[in-house]
Amino acid sequence: MEVNVSDELGLRDRKKAATRRAIAEVALRLFAERGFDAVTVADVAVEANVSTKTVFNYFPTKEDLVLGDGEGLDADLLREIETRAPGESVLDAVRKHTLATASRMRAVPAERRQAFRTIIGSAPSVQARWRDGLRRHEEKLAALLAVETGAARDDATPFVVAGVLGLLGRLAFYDVIGWPDGKRRSAAKTDEAIHDAFDRIAEGLRDYGARPRKR
Repeated sequence: MEVNVSDELGLRDRKKAATRRAIAEVALRLFAERGFDAVTVADVAVEANVSTKTVFNYFPTKEDLVLGDGEGLDADLLREIETRAPGESVLDAVRKHTLATASRMRAVPAERRQAFRTIIGSAPSVQARWRDGLRRHEEKLAALLAVETGAARDDATPFVVAGVLGLLGRLAFYDVIGWPDGKRRSAAKTDEAIHDAFDRIAEGLRDYGARPRKR
């Protein structure tokens, strides 16, 4: 699902981002109205007034029309960890990113969030693509954690931690994909749930990956 791009992008990049966002919004609407499997990429192209090739230039697979900026958000998290301040743990960096992502998700119009919920809840191929993206992200995260902590090649800790952090990070998307208990939450309650989950894990991972403080 597409989110707003930075105002710092150049004119050409802004135009490309606007085209990408427009295509994704058309696709999301059509998929929600007719069903994911009933709509083709060609249908999306016609409705968005672009060529099918243009659609594929922006979205390599049909499922990507729904999932949108997932890889961009994943890259943001890795960057957040790499640039964390001295004394800041990996867990704290991920908490910060999760809260920021939850805020970005809340900024997405309600009708788009509802459309996304409808599609991801009824399209197995989108669910599979989502899970595959989560798996690939956790592999990249584990590789980064291994480097950041100097873990030995046979140390499974980075993979375990990456799995835990991946689960925590998904809390940012529950306002969009739906909470497991089926209930809705206010912004304050969502942030409270995120903090509570991170606090429960913090006792075990509090100092994991913390860089030495500068003297």
